[in-house]
Amino acid sequence: MNDRNSPFMEVKREQDKTSLVLGGEWTIRNAAPIERDIDEITQKLGSQPVEVIGDRIDKLDTSGGLLLKKLATKEKAPPRLTETQRKVLEFLPEFTEYEPRKKRSYSAFVAFFTTVGKKTFDGLDFLWGIFVFIGRISVCLLQNLTHPRRFRLRIRLRRHQAGRRHDAASP
Repeated sequence: MNDRNSPFMEVKREQDKTSLVLGGEWTIRNAAPIERDIDEITQKLGSQPVEVIGDRIDKLDTSGGLLLKKLATKEKAPPRLTETQRKVLEFLPEFTEYEPRKKRSYSAFVAFFTTVGKKTFDGLDFLWGIFVFIGRISVCLLQNLTHPRRFRLRIRLRRHQAGRRHDAASP
């Protein structure tokens, strides 16, 4: 009796024995559907012992090998695999589910002073940026005032006063 058919695995039940027959190309191209199938089948079968048969696998690369190892570690019985597939599984490291690093929890006292310290550092960094900006502007202004060709204060004042006289003379 067949419960589940997919291009990569098939569940076969015979009397008191359940087998999972693997087939197709277990490569990086098919890794996502294979992983979905593994999750569905392991949920469906639960803790029931299953014999994994990998004789029909056409191609197997490292990503497919990792998925095969994931499936093999979930099942208690040793899988029936070809010699090449066994060598690939022996070559690959042990499969473990990813678990994110647990965040350290600090006491309220330490968390308060850590937050105050971070905000103080950010404020000082911002203040330093303002002082650098003001310093650069001041240097540019002093250079313009001290260099006669860049900033011609006398000529500009004369033109300004001449413009006023011209505007006052006009009716």
